[in-house]
Formats: sequence, C-alpha cells, structure tokens
Amino acid sequence: MEASALLWEWAALGMFVLYVMYSFCDGFGLDVARKIFWGIWFLVLCLWSFAETGHYDLLMILPGSCLFAFLLARIQRNENLRK
Repeated sequence: MEASALLWEWAALGMFVLYVMYSFCDGFGLDVARKIFWGIWFLVLCLWSFAETGHYDLLMILPGSCLFAFLLARIQRNENLRK
C-alpha cells in the first residue's frame, strides 16, 4: 500500500474518532471506562480490517463502531435518567 494512501486513511479514522469522542461520548456524558472500551473496540475493528484487506476499510470499521457507540450512549442515557 502506498504511504500517502495510508496517511489519508489514518487521517479519516482520526477525525472520526475525534468526532465520536467529542459529540457522542461527551455529549451523552459517557463514563470514562465506556469511552476506553469503545476505543479498544474501534482499534480491534481497525486491526481486523487491516489484517483482512491490507488497508483500513471503512465499510468494515464504521458500522460496527457506530452501532457500539449508539448502544453505549443508550445505556449511559438510561443510567443518567435513573439518577
């Protein structure tokens, strides 16, 4: 894989992580442990994608990471409402 293409993929994934952490995780007041858990899940998906395809395939990474973020946010919102 060409180095510049890999850098662009890293930039896209980095911007996605910043967006999710700022808007989603902080917006829902997600617990730090859940943020770390989401980050680990995202990293696992990225490594799996790279191992399978030789590049960071957004079609393999984004759906699973977004659904997991939605699930964590819903759990956090329900906990916040109970408090």
